Amino acid sequence: MILQINPSLIIVGPNYPRKKPGQTHIEAFAESIRSIGITTPIEVFKSNSEFILCDGLRRLLAALYLGYEQVPVLVTEETSDLRKIELQTFVKFASSIHLSPIEEAVSINYLLTQHNYSHTELSVVCGWGESSRLRITRKLSLLSLSNDVQELVHSGELSETHGHMLSKVSDIGQQQSLASRCISEELSSRQLKQLIEGLSAERAPRVEVPEKMLLAEKKLSEIFSARTSIKPKADGSVDITISCKDLMEFSQLLNRVDGIKLNQETTASMQIHQ
Repeated sequence: MILQINPSLIIVGPNYPRKKPGQTHIEAFAESIRSIGITTPIEVFKSNSEFILCDGLRRLLAALYLGYEQVPVLVTEETSDLRKIELQTFVKFASSIHLSPIEEAVSINYLLTQHNYSHTELSVVCGWGESSRLRITRKLSLLSLSNDVQELVHSGELSETHGHMLSKVSDIGQQQSLASRCISEELSSRQLKQLIEGLSAERAPRVEVPEKMLLAEKKLSEIFSARTSIKPKADGSVDITISCKDLMEFSQLLNRVDGIKLNQETTASMQIHQ
């Protein structure tokens, strides 16, 4: 049902998915509206006597800026169920490309925390399929970014993939520095991953290998006739790795250890270090 109503009657909910555009953007869009009018009605929900915005924030703000007294609205549904209104509004945007990754992440977080949807339920109602829990997790990771980096992702200066990778950098200063480099040097996601891995390697404490361990490493290599390495860790534990070049060498190693022959079931369950 299409109605003509005063735009001041349309309520923009506090959890509306899209961010309010800047004044310059509103004025530019208003000029377009002034020239050709509002060709697509603003979509609203009717809740009792109120009209709640579903889609058309820019059209609404432009109409208010121009001082229009009447705008066309399409009443999508009449309902007083706020949970339903907020979910349907988000689903409408999620099924299109209207939302930025940050806007989507904020809306997902709101629906999960305030309306108690599970990851699976939200995936299904959004049409993403039950196996899209990872998609939701990746979106939510963007909310751990600093506000400045979030704004770069929101504006499109940084891709969602870059943002997800940067969310793994806990140091805000390093996060923002890497974000700046991504833009100035036009770094690919692969290049960013290498930089982050380099930072992790620099932060990892270096543990000296005692001479006794080096001797033990050599002795074990002789016993097993396979390359063996012993690496002490910062927490006091020790990693011992025996590397085999192929499955046959691994089978021979097992036979040397305790006489057990490698059967098909064992082969499927073992991880071979090439």
